[in-house]
Amino acid sequence: MEVIEMFRIQTKRSLLMVLLSFCLVTAILPQIGFAATNLALSKAVTTSSVLGTDYAGLKAVDGNATVTSWVSATAEAVSWLYVDLVSSQTIDTVVIKWPQYTYATSFKIQTSTDASTWIDKYKTTAGSGGTTTASFTATSAKYVRVYMTAKADVNYEIFELEVYNNGGGGGSDTTAPTAPTSLASPSKTATSVNLSWTASTDNVGVTSYDVYKNGASPVNVSGISATISGLTASTAYAFTVKAKDAAGNVSAASSALNITTNAAGGCSSNCHLENLAFLDSAWFATAQSAANITTYVNELAANKIKYQIADIGLLVNSSTSTNGTLPASGYAGLATWIKNSKLTDPNQKIIIGLNYSNRFTRVSGVKVSNPNFGTATFNSNVNAIIHTLVNVGVQIGGTGTFYKADGVHLDWEGFMTNDTTLLSTLQYLRNNALAGNAYYSISTPADPPYSGVTTYQWTNTYIGQVAAIVNMMNPMMYDQMGWGSDVTTAATFKTFWTNEISRYSTAIGNTGPGGVRSQLVPTMPSYEMKTAEDGVVYHNPAIESLLKAAEGINAAITGGANVYGAGIFWWSNFIGRNAAIYPSSKFTPDQTNWMSQWVNHP
Repeated sequence: MEVIEMFRIQTKRSLLMVLLSFCLVTAILPQIGFAATNLALSKAVTTSSVLGTDYAGLKAVDGNATVTSWVSATAEAVSWLYVDLVSSQTIDTVVIKWPQYTYATSFKIQTSTDASTWIDKYKTTAGSGGTTTASFTATSAKYVRVYMTAKADVNYEIFELEVYNNGGGGGSDTTAPTAPTSLASPSKTATSVNLSWTASTDNVGVTSYDVYKNGASPVNVSGISATISGLTASTAYAFTVKAKDAAGNVSAASSALNITTNAAGGCSSNCHLENLAFLDSAWFATAQSAANITTYVNELAANKIKYQIADIGLLVNSSTSTNGTLPASGYAGLATWIKNSKLTDPNQKIIIGLNYSNRFTRVSGVKVSNPNFGTATFNSNVNAIIHTLVNVGVQIGGTGTFYKADGVHLDWEGFMTNDTTLLSTLQYLRNNALAGNAYYSISTPADPPYSGVTTYQWTNTYIGQVAAIVNMMNPMMYDQMGWGSDVTTAATFKTFWTNEISRYSTAIGNTGPGGVRSQLVPTMPSYEMKTAEDGVVYHNPAIESLLKAAEGINAAITGGANVYGAGIFWWSNFIGRNAAIYPSSKFTPDQTNWMSQWVNHP
């Protein structure tokens, strides 16, 4: 694959060399016009990955913006590179020269004094290649990082990273962002208001927003939503929002939004609070800055998420002693996350997510149990990693305080019918590393209504057997379309939710470990269209929507179903961090419907 990608990149470069050279020399460089020295030139570079030796990090600071470049590994969804300026330098401008195709569509420019804590100086979710010039208030930094979270092609690529002290304090940026638009309130309570708005645009980049209550007391936030608390019940307020950029330019105010808080008492808000979200693996594989973690956790809290399912990697499938082990690289940043998450909101529970995608294999086209699953070696290794992360804890940098996760979530697919081997493994973990733990959950199958099919992968009896071991069951109620499924419209998806939740509720009954009922927490979808290799669409967000999931779960509850909470899959899409693949036209309605049709729904 790497050889193919190298060839493809070289071919594109050859075809575009003349054009790129002309554009970079005649169009881009005159716009920069720096008299200052490029402080990044030929300095040491650290990267998350490289496609090959010809695309090493040093290629991004060698002064050649038309021929050499750094290129990430193809499989890497999140990539970064940073340059070491050798000593602390005063800087106010960073320039990134991207190729025409393999650029980042979503990225940040960050600075640091220790290569550990990073401060955002510029960010965008609308990158389009060419040259990015970020000017900001002069700051002291030894390291400058480009942190990339979405790409236009199969790789990330940077021709040149340049760093300057242009001597202008805030650089040459004097253009204010546009005013925020579409200010709205997805939900409110007697003492708080949730606000959202459409992002402003700026010639360099918007860095934050100030939210004003009655024209005063601004609250600064980094995203396009905010929760304003400490309000009085049955009281009218006027809210406006202003955008700010790194140079300190401030936009005009948005149009005012007048809101009256709810009356005290009753369940007109915060009716469903026992919710979970599946979080991005990149947040735990790399140590995030304290500021980033605070932002992420506050977003979770604002949307009433109590359980964070932290994706820390895929268990090894092997016939050797490594069977069931977990690469430590998947949770290298977990200790930093736990520390700062608990400091931000100690009420949220951090549940490690252990993934396994080889429950069955196929022999001559027939599905059979994977012989590596549930063996003594597999069980022992899984138990050991759970014991380490939940009972012992992990350290930041291998020293100091041990930080423990609160529990474990198992996402072990694909599913086998009434899986006795799985049942044995679940019980083994309960008897050992998870003895007495109250946060033991599992993803479970949800059977769509196929015409003529009356049997289930997990029968009601088997669901009850699993419920007796785990504290929470999370039916995976998405990807239910295609291959003869009756889920073909939004209405049939809603009906599927109602019926399957009702079935699970009945099957669980009052069963649960220690005599406490196992909690039913189905997962709502929030992600882009998915198509199989044979061309069949198995998830269409216009049909399998969060709105119809919420309507279905509410109908089940009205019919007597016992539902503890709901989940969101995936959180990064729902909160708008993958706008390139799941745009605001999708995630903004999801956010609104989540609050109004679930969290605040009586």
